Amino acid sequence: MFAATAKRICNVRTCRCAGVFAEIRYLHETRISVSLRLVFQRRREPAQSGSPTADRALVTIYHRAEAYYVSTKVQTTAGVWTEPGEPARTVPRDADAVEIGAAVIEALAPPVRVVAHPARDAWTAYRRASLGPIQAQAGVRSWRAFMSGTSVVDVQRAGSRVTVCPMRRDGRRSDVWHAASDHEIHLDAPNPEVLGDAIGQATASGQS
Repeated sequence: MFAATAKRICNVRTCRCAGVFAEIRYLHETRISVSLRLVFQRRREPAQSGSPTADRALVTIYHRAEAYYVSTKVQTTAGVWTEPGEPARTVPRDADAVEIGAAVIEALAPPVRVVAHPARDAWTAYRRASLGPIQAQAGVRSWRAFMSGTSVVDVQRAGSRVTVCPMRRDGRRSDVWHAASDHEIHLDAPNPEVLGDAIGQATASGQS
């Protein structure tokens, strides 16, 4: 089963990266609802824990019925983006574009935080610790429940350049998400209103 899953997922061009099969096995075994873009298309050269990194950051916005959850990702020393293991910023569900954009700009401001890549036998505990705080905020007990009915948008910053990309749920597996890269929006040093409008557009694109 793992081989078939790996073969299907490896249609992603960037799967040629060294060590990527460890992440495929992790996705298959733990069935985390994560974006393949975060593992593959956003993969970088491994960074050293605690060392200076490029001026970049990645934020995922989870739009649920009760609120927007704005989560600033961390990156492991193997280049894998994960949840940070701390509460997300929350924005009211009826917030306007300026309020949403301002929260995301704040979340994008610090450069990426690099953490030690967990050993293979430590992934389950790492996953539980990284997802627990945001699940608790939403009042749910599992990641599957958190992602049910949720819209997802990724926002990446590289210097002053910002890329907004909607995520779409896989048609066959509800726990897998794909980047709708044909609907990416590229901005240069956007103000809160411009960024908030782009996030709204991306959210609508991801639902279509």
